[in-house]
Amino acid sequence: DHGIGLAVFAGEDQRVVGHGIGLDQQRARGLGDQVAAGAHHLGLAAQAVGVLHALVAAHAALQQALADAQSLAIGNDQQFIEPQHLLLALINQDDGGTTSLLARAGVNVPGLKRDLEQSLTRLPKVEGHGGDVSIGRDLGNLLNLTDKEAQKRGDQFIASEMFLLALGEDKGEAGRLAKQHG
Repeated sequence: DHGIGLAVFAGEDQRVVGHGIGLDQQRARGLGDQVAAGAHHLGLAAQAVGVLHALVAAHAALQQALADAQSLAIGNDQQFIEPQHLLLALINQDDGGTTSLLARAGVNVPGLKRDLEQSLTRLPKVEGHGGDVSIGRDLGNLLNLTDKEAQKRGDQFIASEMFLLALGEDKGEAGRLAKQHG
């Protein structure tokens, strides 16, 4: 069972503290615990630590989507990973689970994908940021809502489906596009 320990903080300096891709689940959790302890020591916001734990505990498909969303942000010279990046990454996954789920729910997936791609072109670009990206405020809030919903249901991990449920309540661009297409 491979996981991705993505240690990202949405603190004031908005930079990636570190990441470990391809770690087994136990090592990913260990990395998350170490970075979270360091974050507390540095006085980073509790929200940032909560986002970290949510990311480390994420279900495998969502973990991969988070890594893919990070790649999308880097490829578009964007400093922040936003909900649009993550939703597009979920739709682009090879297993098609998210695409199938959205289609069964009546979502026009090709139209949503097209509009998400266009939305990414409108996000701010930053040249010379060295590939350092961090979770944007909107995605951090959405991941916190996703984590809370998973906890209410007694789930240990955050699944892609939980993210989609939280997205249904999102008032931002990704939520607006999801509602617009179904």
